[in-house]
Amino acid sequence: MAIDRIGGPRSFGPGGLDEPGRKARSDGAEPKPSDSLDLSSAARRTAALADRARELPEVRQERVDTVRRSFDDGTYGVDPRRVARAILEIEDAVRSR
Repeated sequence: MAIDRIGGPRSFGPGGLDEPGRKARSDGAEPKPSDSLDLSSAARRTAALADRARELPEVRQERVDTVRRSFDDGTYGVDPRRVARAILEIEDAVRSR
């Protein structure tokens, strides 16, 4: 059985074999490989957001202090309608995924 080669013979791999995307050097030396990384715009945005998040304080101390004072002086209150509305919004968000 014969196999016809389309476009001529090709061999890929290290050690002087033809590799796609590599240019021959005029001095005959093997070109040095270079590393590169292309990120999508979503990946760049995610990395930027992660950097910003690392800069934020781990705890919003001013908010903690405010809530703690409210507990201590008995003025901290919970609005049951607001809690119920938040629960329904979360359920809607989960269902729409």
